[in-house]
Amino acid sequence: MITAADIRVLPFCATMSTKKLDPETPGIFNELSVTKRDGFSIQGRKRNDSGRIDGEVIYHLGKLALVPAGDRTGKLSVEVPSKTNVTSYYAVLELADSLVSSQLKLEVGKKYTWSVASKDGQTLLRVMNGNVQVGEVHTDTDKLVGFGFAASVRWEKNEADIHVTFE
Repeated sequence: MITAADIRVLPFCATMSTKKLDPETPGIFNELSVTKRDGFSIQGRKRNDSGRIDGEVIYHLGKLALVPAGDRTGKLSVEVPSKTNVTSYYAVLELADSLVSSQLKLEVGKKYTWSVASKDGQTLLRVMNGNVQVGEVHTDTDKLVGFGFAASVRWEKNEADIHVTFE
């Protein structure tokens, strides 16, 4: 069973979606928030137009919520839909020093399911809407540290709102 203590939160930048960002980095952005309950929610409204990573100005900012690796299933939904260059959602696998991610196109009112399964040395995180696959991301099982979901927003006042539960 996943508890609130198992959920780790990191800053996330969609234009650097393979970069694992350290929340302790001086001056790191802090857009969106994560609520931990029977899973987690990533939500909020972007307050600042941009942030910086290693001196570079960046724009697509948000949060990433991660849990320890393991075969699991659950559900997810959004209250704010995906919209190109506005609101983005990602399925993410965490490696020791990087991320493997896949952008998801999610709609309000749909009930999505997700699953993480390891087989033949590969771990696959898949998101489904009924029998239709919405997205997937995979990596070598022996390199996997954790998995999760991320949300990012581009412009000031853009919003994101995703809810992830575990079964």
